[in-house]
Amino acid sequence: MEIANTTASFSWSDAMYLKIIKETSETRASLDCYDIDYFLNIYEGLMLSDYLDALAKKDMVMKQEAIELANKQKKGKKKGGG
Repeated sequence: MEIANTTASFSWSDAMYLKIIKETSETRASLDCYDIDYFLNIYEGLMLSDYLDALAKKDMVMKQEAIELANKQKKGKKKGGG
């Protein structure tokens, strides 16, 4: 963390602002009109959405791997069972 604090050119709050501005229709000026609770609720919602997307992607990968493994096992049984 020490290295990040000395080498990063922006703070954690700047990173939060960038994420919100990038993924919503908010601007820095519009966010400054609201209180911190609004800002944090938006950020939390975006992070939750990212987390759920990652879980869905991981689930699809695991299902695909399970299907491929089942197909390999079926092929192996057909070759070996003759």
